[in-house]
Amino acid sequence: SRPNQPGQSIGGRWKPSMYLLRRSLFRSLFCSCGKSQSCYCRNDGEQERVVRVTVEHWSLADSVILEVEEFDLVLSGGGVHAKGTSP
Repeated sequence: SRPNQPGQSIGGRWKPSMYLLRRSLFRSLFCSCGKSQSCYCRNDGEQERVVRVTVEHWSLADSVILEVEEFDLVLSGGGVHAKGTSP
């Protein structure tokens, strides 16, 4: 079926998609890390925040966590972005 409303998912499975986005993307604090061990973090709030970033390296072939890294970042308020490198 074709969506007849803007933002509607094809097939009518919009609710799981919206829950996933609400849990991850639509937040005042957001952090995403890539394979190169660099992380992009954003604080859209007004106050400075100290955040602990936890990075899990997974084996997609057998769904096993290979390694876990944690580090802290200080993010200024007001939509300031920070790039960090995991240790």
